[in-house]
Amino acid sequence: MNNETPKEEAAIPKPAGKPQRRRGPSVRVSTPSLRRTLDRVQQRMKLIGNSSGLIWGIFGFFAVLLAWMWVDVILDLPPFLRIVAWLTSFCAMFTLIVKTFLKTRQHSSHSFVATRLDQVANTGGEILTGLDLWMSARQKKVVDTVSAGLAEMAVQQASRKALRVSEEEAVPAKPLFQSALSMLGLSLFVLILVVLLPRMAKTELVRFVMPYGDQPAWSQYQFIITPEATEVIYSETLDLTAEVYGPGIDSVELVLIPPFNERSRSAEEAEPIDVLPMFPDHEGIWHASIANVTDPFDYFLRVRRARSRSYQVKVKTVPQIRNIEVEITPPIYTGLSPSRGKMPHDGILGLPETQVQVTVTSNRPLTGGAMNLIYDQEETVSMTALEDPRQVTGTFRLSRAGALKIKVTDEEGQDSLENDHYLIQILEDQHPLVRLIQPQAVSFASPTVMLPVIISAEDDYGLQKCELFRSLNDSRFLPTSIPLPEGVPRRAQVQNILPFATYGLQPGDVVKLFARVEDNDPNGMEPGVGKGTESSIVTIRIVAEQDLNRMQQQRAGMKMLMNKYQQAGRRLENLSEQIRELTEKLNDLPEGSPLADELRDQLKQLGEKMKKEAEMMEKLSEQNLPFDVDQKLSPQLQEMAEMLRKLGEEAEKAAENENLTKEEMQELLKKQGDILQNEQQKHDEERMKPLEMLNQVQPLKQDEKAFQQIVQRQRQLAERLSALKNYEGHDDPAKKARLRELEEEQRGLRNQLSDLLDKIEEHAEALDEDERLDNLRETAREFVQEVRDSGATESMVDAEDGMGQFSGSKGHENAEEAAEKLEKFLSKSQQMGNEAGDALPGFHPGLGKSLQNTLEQLTQGTGKNQGRGGGQGGSGGESSAMDTLDNVGMYGGNPLMDPTESRSGMSDSNSPTATVPGMMSKENGDDGSGFETSQSSPAYGGAEWGVPLRYQRQAGRYLQKLAEELEE
Repeated sequence: MNNETPKEEAAIPKPAGKPQRRRGPSVRVSTPSLRRTLDRVQQRMKLIGNSSGLIWGIFGFFAVLLAWMWVDVILDLPPFLRIVAWLTSFCAMFTLIVKTFLKTRQHSSHSFVATRLDQVANTGGEILTGLDLWMSARQKKVVDTVSAGLAEMAVQQASRKALRVSEEEAVPAKPLFQSALSMLGLSLFVLILVVLLPRMAKTELVRFVMPYGDQPAWSQYQFIITPEATEVIYSETLDLTAEVYGPGIDSVELVLIPPFNERSRSAEEAEPIDVLPMFPDHEGIWHASIANVTDPFDYFLRVRRARSRSYQVKVKTVPQIRNIEVEITPPIYTGLSPSRGKMPHDGILGLPETQVQVTVTSNRPLTGGAMNLIYDQEETVSMTALEDPRQVTGTFRLSRAGALKIKVTDEEGQDSLENDHYLIQILEDQHPLVRLIQPQAVSFASPTVMLPVIISAEDDYGLQKCELFRSLNDSRFLPTSIPLPEGVPRRAQVQNILPFATYGLQPGDVVKLFARVEDNDPNGMEPGVGKGTESSIVTIRIVAEQDLNRMQQQRAGMKMLMNKYQQAGRRLENLSEQIRELTEKLNDLPEGSPLADELRDQLKQLGEKMKKEAEMMEKLSEQNLPFDVDQKLSPQLQEMAEMLRKLGEEAEKAAENENLTKEEMQELLKKQGDILQNEQQKHDEERMKPLEMLNQVQPLKQDEKAFQQIVQRQRQLAERLSALKNYEGHDDPAKKARLRELEEEQRGLRNQLSDLLDKIEEHAEALDEDERLDNLRETAREFVQEVRDSGATESMVDAEDGMGQFSGSKGHENAEEAAEKLEKFLSKSQQMGNEAGDALPGFHPGLGKSLQNTLEQLTQGTGKNQGRGGGQGGSGGESSAMDTLDNVGMYGGNPLMDPTESRSGMSDSNSPTATVPGMMSKENGDDGSGFETSQSSPAYGGAEWGVPLRYQRQAGRYLQKLAEELEE
């Protein structure tokens, strides 16, 4: 309670118009506490009443609007009724707010407040009485002292009792809470609808926010259209697809209506241009096509009473380039026919003077066009219309590189808007290519050989001339014209034979050859003369027949040795086969029947064949090879020849007997067949098996020599690097160039070492599974693994890096280290070679020493001094490749190098001519003019020449693994 005593006196107003007369002393009644209390309660009452009224107004607005929206969902209200909905909602809100404000104003007077306070305080009207006394005191100016005092006491008492009532008790906030809860409930209801029916809520919101907008009424159908608003090129077809979700969809209509800016009504009220049905596919997607679109329009989809939004379709009326076709006609000299097709992605490509015809197809009728050729300055080529009004064409010739831009013009004078540029590129007629496949760059030939020359030539547009130039002992080169295939060949491989016998050549002469070809380019250096190219020069040294045989033996000694005794075995096998065939014919005859003349003739032919084979066997025995084992085995071939001669004479003598019976002939054939079979078995066991073992271990012996050579060259490289060990990248071009050369040499040695280790491993794996070869196999494998683990290869790489950085000290140090590491394995490599020789006596004790000597003889030709040029020295260790006779061609006759006749009468695939390039074959002609090209020659892509060893080895392992898997 407020204990303050009011000091003010209530002034009693004087009546208007008449002066008051003072009748006694003036008593002032003080009532500020009562007035302030009433004012506070009054303000609270106004605040709560007005706030609740405002909330109720908003509640009424949204309630009415929601009601209208619900009606719109059911009845699809027109736009003006949706505007009426807004008006009624605002009216409801205004009415509620005004009504509440008036009611609040009425209930907030001082007398109503005092009455409310009396009710709450249960004073029996004292507060209202005090208010009335106070109001009466204000209306009287002078009162008697007793009455004024009593009134003042009553007012003070009312003020004290009014102060005892709190504002919350007098005016509770329940009306405000009720309105707020109602508004909250409505908000929750709307939120639930939005969550449960978002599409409906969005649809109605859009429809009422934009009453005249193109928003269809809500329905259970949902439309997903592709494309929606789009732009179509004039006269193109518009394809529409739609996914429609909803109950019971049996048909969908596509409704075409005028564009928005051409209609005064809404989309659903507009007069349709056309109504098209849509067709569903197996996936439930509806399709429709509108062909030849020339005017803009709007469209929407309709299912029963439901529809989608309307979408606008615009039309591009300017002409558009639909297709560009190019016909390229090369110059006549190329012999190429014109090519026609679409404009290439990389532009136009052709030779100078190539004619280019461009045909453009548009979507609109055209009157013409232009091609802008963009060079240093722009040139314009006009295009003319064709019979098809939508096509124009133009022609130009290629002269230089640039770009092409195309523009077309329609009947209304509108130009196309495409800005695409197409490159114009000029091809250059390249020089032709030519090389001599045979003979090889450095070759040896006998004076009487028919030397084959194979020329391979190629040009991008055509060859017109080929010549072979030859020179004897550095004399002037003389040309020989070589005919080319008919027409305009772009690739040709021609052959010519040089009959050296007619040239009167002598050992020591040198023949040089090179080929020249010319293409058919009319724009060469001179009119009518095409561009020419010449091959590298081939040098052919003429050597004596025996020297050529010696070099062939040195290069292919093991092959010649194997071929010699394989020929003997095949001849025995052929004779045994003929005896078996003749025996089978005899078995078909009845017992005791006389022999027919035909069978006796065949027996006579068999005898003649035996005598002929005896002669060939004698020739084989006379072809002495410079190997100890051949000296041991050749006399046995002579004995075999004598045996065949006797068998042949015996067969001929029996064939002359007209009374020869079947039994006598069978006995004779059985006897001769047993002799041949025994001889063949003896030949396989005593001759071929030791030679096959020699053939297997020889590569490892050669690998020993090759490793020694690599070690020697690495040592020489380290010694030569010692002269640069103090050089550390100073500005000395000569020393830098030398370090570059030595770096390349070191890289070559490293690659050779890697290939050699792969070869040793491969040769070890190729050894037969024989316990007599186990030590050799294990030693070879250990040698390879130890060399790889020694770090020699890493030192070589470090030496290369040092020389690459122009550090002579680092290069020398690592090269020296690599040499020292490799030298530690010289004894191990020698052990491998010795074991190769020690394994041979176990296969034939009588030939053991001869086989060991032959192994040494076969490996003597792998040294560095057996180089090119008929025994001229090699590079002294500075070459990056081994200098052996494998790098030269050899042309001449050698019986041991010729293919022999097998049982099928064809060349044997095991013959050396199948692996040695350029061998002559007498069996192809008595004059020795036959030529058997090596299938392993680089010109024919043979794997033996063209595939590096490391990849051969990997492929071999893969094939072996594959074979094992197939066997499993």
